[in-house]
Amino acid sequence: MTCRGCPNSSGHPSRHGRLSAVDGPVVRNFREAGAIILGVTNTSELCMWYESSNYVYGITCNPYDTRCIVGGSSGGEGTAAGAAFSVFGIGSDIGGSIRMPCFFNGVYGHKSSPHYISNSGQHPGARSSANHYMSTGVITRFPEDLIPLNQIAARGGFGKDPAIFPPAQPLEKVVDFKSFRRRLRVFAVEEFGAPWPVRVSESQKEAVRVAAEALCTHLNAHVTYVNVIDRQRCTAGEVPPEFAPFPRILEMWFDALSFDPEENKFRKLMAEGHGNEDVNWFAELLRWMFGRSRHTLPALVLCVMEEIGDWLAFWRNPHKPTSCKTFESFKTGLETLLGEDGILLTPTFPTAAPRHHAPNWNPLQFQYTAAFNVLQFPATTCPIWLGAEMKDAARSLSYFEARAAGLPRDFHLPKGVQVVGATHQDELCISVAIALKEILGGYRYPGWAHLKGT
Repeated sequence: MTCRGCPNSSGHPSRHGRLSAVDGPVVRNFREAGAIILGVTNTSELCMWYESSNYVYGITCNPYDTRCIVGGSSGGEGTAAGAAFSVFGIGSDIGGSIRMPCFFNGVYGHKSSPHYISNSGQHPGARSSANHYMSTGVITRFPEDLIPLNQIAARGGFGKDPAIFPPAQPLEKVVDFKSFRRRLRVFAVEEFGAPWPVRVSESQKEAVRVAAEALCTHLNAHVTYVNVIDRQRCTAGEVPPEFAPFPRILEMWFDALSFDPEENKFRKLMAEGHGNEDVNWFAELLRWMFGRSRHTLPALVLCVMEEIGDWLAFWRNPHKPTSCKTFESFKTGLETLLGEDGILLTPTFPTAAPRHHAPNWNPLQFQYTAAFNVLQFPATTCPIWLGAEMKDAARSLSYFEARAAGLPRDFHLPKGVQVVGATHQDELCISVAIALKEILGGYRYPGWAHLKGT
């Protein structure tokens, strides 16, 4: 995100020391609204990984447990908000880069419907069709701030050809569920049925159930439970047909972002400073094995995957993704199911924050957020603290007290859900997040638990 006078390296060694000369549109909107800009924060290398680590600024640590990741690519913004260093932050989301940092750091974030907030003024940026799936937005500790902050961010419009990128309508006021004309319908999706080895932890399943039960009890919502892997956990004993394509969601996401020849190739972005059109990923991988590469392993692996995809282009139609027909019927079915009064409650991520570098060995977990980029659905991520002990913000538990109370080993880390609605139902998603905060409690300051013994 370009911010006048601040670094704009995107974690790439060849861009180290580069400063932005002007503000991007969203930063300018906030500066003109009176925001005090503290600075820019860390990301993954070229913003294409869900751990904020690079060889320019190093690795960013989680304020709840410094052994754990903060997410990415907007991980620095997430941890700044979670540590109460900043009032709010700005990020962008093409696969979960707002929602994952919010989840890992116990704060709130919203990925809006497409074409609402300008994606300009970012490196790397979306050039063409990626603008349909990428959303710029805000990160904050309090869900009540999401609508006014997003309204400021959206000033000036999307800034692209409206014939290709139809602008979204401005966000309006929070939904009053006491006068809501329909009964809220909640589809609590515990697991997508994603490919091996992505499985949702019991604590994350519990977070989904706790949130669903709270909405049922306090808002009289009608709840339907869905688990694509274990049909016995579904309300009707069967997976509803609208959810059956979810196991292919990652294929749909890759297809949507890779078939457009106008978009930047990651290998070309990585080649900056190398004097070549494409980075020599093979040579860089050899250097990495001996600790001599300037690039991170995830960035190099992405180069390899991108090139393999180009070599095997016959896997898909050159003009449209192979999953296009399935995707179109999938999206239409879900939008019809949700309508104006339905939401999905899903895990934001399969587990609480993993330890540093763990994502290298389980790289597909981000699909729980990427799903709603390709579907173009708005999604708001909410922290959910489990257990009765968690509701008292003044209560400080030791590790041994938590274990005696039957709490899991990750009791001190935020859990959470994302509230997902049909396209342009942003206000409904944010309003449900506010309701969950009022019912279950929201942000909790780091350091509330004593970690000695973990």
